[in-house]
Amino acid sequence: MVNKSKWLYLSILALMAAIFGLVHHYLVTGGVWWQWSDFWHHEPLIAMAFVGWIILLFVYLVERNKRKERG
Repeated sequence: MVNKSKWLYLSILALMAAIFGLVHHYLVTGGVWWQWSDFWHHEPLIAMAFVGWIILLFVYLVERNKRKERG
């Protein structure tokens, strides 16, 4: 069971990391969502977590579709 849905669990962890990054950035900057001075501080990590979430979720859905086709 765990092996079949490892991509789903990893995608959930990536989404949680992205949301945590957004909330952390909001709290650290005092309620400011975007500042050019902080561009290389939090935003790239948050963006990588979101991209990782999308890719991992896509891989999970493709593998699930392949398992359904095989039977």
